[in-house]
Amino acid sequence: MVVPYYEQNADDYFDRTVEIDLSEIRNVFLEFLPEGGSILDAGCGSGRDTKAFLNAGYQVQAFDSSTKLTQLASEFTGVEVVDSSFLNYASKTQFDGIWACSSLLHVPRAELLLTVQHLAKLLRVGGFFYSSFKQGHTERFANGRYFNDMDASVFEELLSDSELLEPEKIWITIDGRLKERKRWLNTICRRIEIK
Repeated sequence: MVVPYYEQNADDYFDRTVEIDLSEIRNVFLEFLPEGGSILDAGCGSGRDTKAFLNAGYQVQAFDSSTKLTQLASEFTGVEVVDSSFLNYASKTQFDGIWACSSLLHVPRAELLLTVQHLAKLLRVGGFFYSSFKQGHTERFANGRYFNDMDASVFEELLSDSELLEPEKIWITIDGRLKERKRWLNTICRRIEIK
């Protein structure tokens, strides 16, 4: 479980992440979406990306499983951020895109496909699903949080069991925080029709 960590460290986490510049990665994602389309920010944390998408003219819904972070993100973005886990989140909207930046990496590998499939059902056919993970292939605990590290082969193996998504783009970036400098696996998948 990672929720207790974020409840106890919400203010510090917000301060450490809200100013990170992910515009280059967001712009890659937005190239796949219609202008002004609908986006679900799944596990939005500080609300940094929700606000950037809103400022760019997109319709955005957002949720996070930390009550304190949803409050901070709501104040920061000016929109209601829903308090929900991945598997409990529901919406009548069929989104053009789902943005799961540094959030699905906290889902245990045994539950990741189920979680991804649940979220993918919220995408319109032809919509796009962004997710990012710390690069690697292990499951581990660090500083009170569980991490599910991914490399391209592990991610593609996971997707091979998905009936809803197929990979569109996979690339590596370097963490924007000077102290971190870790490599990240970025993925964009396309929602396909069930065969």
